[in-house]
Amino acid sequence: MNLGRDWSPWLALVVFLAGFLSFLGHNGHILDVMLAHNSDPRGYYQYLPAIFLDHDLRGMPYVHVLPNGNHLSMFNIGLAYLLAPFFLAAHGLCLAGLAPADGYSWPYAVAVGLAASTYAAWGCTLVARPLGKRFGTLNASLAVLLLFACTNLYFYTAMEPGMSHVYSFFLFTVLQWATLRMREAPKGRTLVLLAVTWSVIVLVRPSNGIAGLFPLLYGTTGPRGVRERLASWVADWRALALAVFLGLLPWIPQLLYWRSITGSPIVFTYGTMGQGFHWLYPRLWEVLAHPWNGWFLYSPIMLPVMAALLWMAFRRTEGARTVLLLWLLAWYIIASWWCWWLGGAFGHRGFVEYMAFLALPTAWLVQRIAWRKQAARAAAWVLALLFAWANIGLSWNYLSPWDGPEWTMQSVQREYLRLLPHR
Repeated sequence: MNLGRDWSPWLALVVFLAGFLSFLGHNGHILDVMLAHNSDPRGYYQYLPAIFLDHDLRGMPYVHVLPNGNHLSMFNIGLAYLLAPFFLAAHGLCLAGLAPADGYSWPYAVAVGLAASTYAAWGCTLVARPLGKRFGTLNASLAVLLLFACTNLYFYTAMEPGMSHVYSFFLFTVLQWATLRMREAPKGRTLVLLAVTWSVIVLVRPSNGIAGLFPLLYGTTGPRGVRERLASWVADWRALALAVFLGLLPWIPQLLYWRSITGSPIVFTYGTMGQGFHWLYPRLWEVLAHPWNGWFLYSPIMLPVMAALLWMAFRRTEGARTVLLLWLLAWYIIASWWCWWLGGAFGHRGFVEYMAFLALPTAWLVQRIAWRKQAARAAAWVLALLFAWANIGLSWNYLSPWDGPEWTMQSVQREYLRLLPHR
């Protein structure tokens, strides 16, 4: 089969430029204060100035005060690892006189924007290349570009680069790529990469730990296949031991921090604020269709994508049932969280990282469209462009929060109508 030229470098360039230029256009006027606002992005980022400038993790600014008087960050250190190279580059420039070397001036904000766009571009490439072997390189690249342009992967790359989701998306793509490599050519170093990647995925966002099922289940046929895969990992015991050791290393600073603040090395940080999951009362329908960030309302392209995934799972297409299972688990976990709409968000941000896996049904859909008659293809691509136009327009118009008692279905309709040209 002639797969055609490799389009993934062009995909990476488009995603990077679209993400970074949009970041500058959207956030350029607030660069000097962007990182100092007490919100989730600061929670992830504050480890870096605390380590490299203050040399003290106990005095971070965005924290929860415990009954013992200590200050506990609700956020883990995992994202700081991914931001560190960009932070250090910005810090070096600031030390050279570009701006105040305080960890929060504009070069540090630009570094975060660069980081998000870089990881988004890299992740899109890692998704597109293996998909190209199954669906054709152009179809795979178009599918990934659609997911970037038509979902809030774009928003969390360009408008909110300090949130964890685009970085988790990148880590999911690495996990997926390494899983496929292990199937093609099993090697100890790939097993190590799987372990370290999954470890950092959990350290960035613990609820994403279910992603570890992907390398275990993808391409297997029932319990016997799972046992055989586990046996193959155990058989290379030296690589497995190294994988476990290196996978635990990123956690050591986190565990030491928790112990110094709470006296325990293992802490459910949100539990200290009385927040948690309602496992018996998941808000499943609301996650998909409620005006407070309902996934299908703000990313309607996911309706045909999920329909394609269901059809592929029914037909036993390779990988489809694993992807569907992971999405169903993520849906249930998100819907069980006390704040099921994940407040102050554009669209349902809990699914952003799962675009790495949902690229499979998207590429399948794009390939099927390519086989249709010219009129059907044209109609499909016009619809795709409308999805992209709406997503990008809503992203630029978003003003947090789009939730609360006054945010209704009429509010959502109003925002879509604002995108229409007016005389």
